[in-house]
Formats: sequence, C-alpha cells, structure tokens
Amino acid sequence: MFTRCLINEVVAAVICGVSLVIFATSTAGAQADPPFRYAGIACEPSQETARRSICVQSHGKVYHRDGANGIITLFAPVLNTTTKESVNWNTLVIHYLDPDDLGSQYTVSGSLRRLDPQGEVSVLTEATSDKIRNLSSSHVNWATGTFTQPIDFNKGTYYVQIAISRGPTEKRAEFFDFKLAHE
Repeated sequence: MFTRCLINEVVAAVICGVSLVIFATSTAGAQADPPFRYAGIACEPSQETARRSICVQSHGKVYHRDGANGIITLFAPVLNTTTKESVNWNTLVIHYLDPDDLGSQYTVSGSLRRLDPQGEVSVLTEATSDKIRNLSSSHVNWATGTFTQPIDFNKGTYYVQIAISRGPTEKRAEFFDFKLAHE
C-alpha cells in the first residue's frame, strides 16, 4: 500500500512538473516574438524618388543629396523571421535625425502597411518625427506608432513605407532604420 502511494505521488509530481514546463514554454512564447529590424540603406526607393535622383543611401542612413528637396519615398518588406504564421508585434519604431524638431521644414515618417490578397492596402500605424519633441536635433531620435491588429502573414503581405521630407534648406533629415517589436 505504501509503495502504491509513493508511486502515485511520484507520477503526480512528474505530471505536475511536465505541466509546468509546458505552461512556462507556452506562456513565454506568447509574451513576445523576436523583433524585426530593417536598415534604411536596404530600403528600395520609389520609382519617383529614383527618377528624380534626390536620395543618398550611404553610411547606414538615407538622406537628400545636396541641393535636393521634396519627399524621398522608400519601401521595405516585413519578413517573417519566426516559424509562426502570426506574430504579436504591436509597435513600429523609426530611428531618424530631424534638424528642426517639430518644425515643418523636415519630417521623417514611417507607416506599417498590409497588402491583402484582394489588392487593398491598409495602414496599421504611423510613426512621425513631427509628432514628438526630439531629444536632440543633431543625434538619432526615435518615434513610435502602436497598433492592435495582429501581423498574420497568411492574410497579407506587410511592408513599411518611409517618407523623408525636406524643404528648401541646407540641413538634412536622415533615416536610419525601423523596428517592429512587442513593447
């Protein structure tokens, strides 16, 4: 009788331990998927940007060539770097330099977009340099945009569209990279 009780306790402890491991693994997996980061120099300029020859992609950043102004438009794919069909990212972060802070001469913005199988494009979120006060006008800053819709790679193709705007001035706005993460 004692042996049977001891065996039952051991089996119960093993089952409990296995259940805890499964629970901990599934809970940890649900907390956050690894972030996705994409460098500005790897982004593809739009046809209009390329035709106007207004952007420079060099030394880890994208900016207007000397004497050029207007809007540089860049596109970057969002790649599924996990083994899952859906990821739980909820924040877009762009890293940039905006020399006039909240002014209107320079703006760097990024928008997360989904192209669905029917060809419809929807904007999930946007992060813009002119909506927050910069920490510095001469160092890299960041802007964030949050979203609640899940990134489900079965329901569409995702990409980030970047816009770098410069008025008729001598300074330059710069775009460095973006990140998608659960924050």
